[in-house]
Amino acid sequence: MRDFLEIRLLRGSIRGSDAYARGAIERTEANIVDDLKRLTPHYGVRTPLRGDEPGADPTRIWVIEPVDGVSNYAQGLSHWSMTMALVHKSVPVLAVLFNPLENELITAETGMGSWSNNTRIRTSQKKRLSEFSVAAAPLPDHGDGVEVSLGRLQRVASLVKNVRLFGSPSLDIAHVSCGRLDGYWSETMIPSYLPASALILAEAGGLIEPLLDNSEGLMAASSTGYPLMAELLHSHIKA
Repeated sequence: MRDFLEIRLLRGSIRGSDAYARGAIERTEANIVDDLKRLTPHYGVRTPLRGDEPGADPTRIWVIEPVDGVSNYAQGLSHWSMTMALVHKSVPVLAVLFNPLENELITAETGMGSWSNNTRIRTSQKKRLSEFSVAAAPLPDHGDGVEVSLGRLQRVASLVKNVRLFGSPSLDIAHVSCGRLDGYWSETMIPSYLPASALILAEAGGLIEPLLDNSEGLMAASSTGYPLMAELLHSHIKA
């Protein structure tokens, strides 16, 4: 948190904050890895900066995202999180997501449910698209994809209550798990990139699946809302 507050101060200075943000993320990642290796020395680790570091136990690996929502973090925007998942034989079995700015710790374990600060969480049970509040991944920065994505976004937005583009996939899906949002989609992210989010959502009663048949993209929603989201996105995102 001290690093993030420093970044907010640097946004208004001539020094800028991008280099400081990169250093802060590197330090955070190193601290998490050091702690996990001390607690579970035989497990492997996978991080954005280090890649895969196999452990003596080839069946277990920690998948760590020190900052999910890097662009927000570097800009001093308060929508980012930290996640880690213990993956056993390619299946997430333990997940942790921490939202420092809300002091919210979300955890999940296979068969044990999902919890936010020791309170059980569940997805929403809305059944009408017109009542859905959904989030989407940010639009491309440039190129032809911007216009295409805008058109898709407009078509989806015309059928739901509202659409938000927050910029932190793990935190967005956590909000779906807590029932604060009813769905989420990304045209580029795939479920295997987000093992912590996948387990938290599943244990809260939701589903996360590839968006298209070729496994490109993902969509996430409650079990009741998923068929509606799937029909909506398949009919409009492919258009």
